[in-house]
Amino acid sequence: MAAATIMSSSIDRIEVLFSQDTEQSETPEQKNMRVTVAQYGTPNADSIFTKQEIMQVARSMAHSKAPGLDGITIDLFKAINKGASDILLSIFNKCLDLGIFQLVGKVQS
Repeated sequence: MAAATIMSSSIDRIEVLFSQDTEQSETPEQKNMRVTVAQYGTPNADSIFTKQEIMQVARSMAHSKAPGLDGITIDLFKAINKGASDILLSIFNKCLDLGIFQLVGKVQS
């Protein structure tokens, strides 16, 4: 697959997964969730992830693996890591802080 095609489909996927987040368009439920997340504290003693750990995982991932439940392919993950590793680092560390990692590893289709 051409790099331009991968980049284009990656951008499309990111725009769907991470749509524009504006407080003006939030429902009352979303406003409550924003407040809850902002005030959330945890006694989580786990060490935060480092860029080096994420880079090591990205290098070790096989290209032939199927995407996860989120639809993110290995190539997309690697492209995001290469171009925006700070974003991945922030997302993974927030998930670690909130304790919201996916429990299901594989789902049979």
